[in-house]
Amino acid sequence: MKKVALLTMFLLGALLIYTPQVSAQEVYAVTETHPSSGKITDHYIITETIQEQGPAFGVGVHSVGKNYSHNDYWNVMYAYIDRKWNWVPAGNLALAIPIDKIDEPMLRSVIYGIFKTAREYM
Repeated sequence: MKKVALLTMFLLGALLIYTPQVSAQEVYAVTETHPSSGKITDHYIITETIQEQGPAFGVGVHSVGKNYSHNDYWNVMYAYIDRKWNWVPAGNLALAIPIDKIDEPMLRSVIYGIFKTAREYM
């Protein structure tokens, strides 16, 4: 009887530890603050959407406004070209830009934050 009770407690404990990892579908990546308007947006990666295709991958992003009404889903694509990771706008390789060469600092921060977080979950 004691063995059954101990085994049950162990299994329940294992489920409690495992459950948060399974239910974590969206993971915080980066916060964006719009300089002109002061609007603040949090970007979360949707871990289930990460898809690798050779030296490239894509990820779904959920963007939520913190101090304004905003709730948007979009995709970000990346490709490893010439020994650098590139952001691929609209999935078009002809438009690929090395992440460190993105001119606008806030956009670079958002694209890099999403990239970094997605790579942790690949």
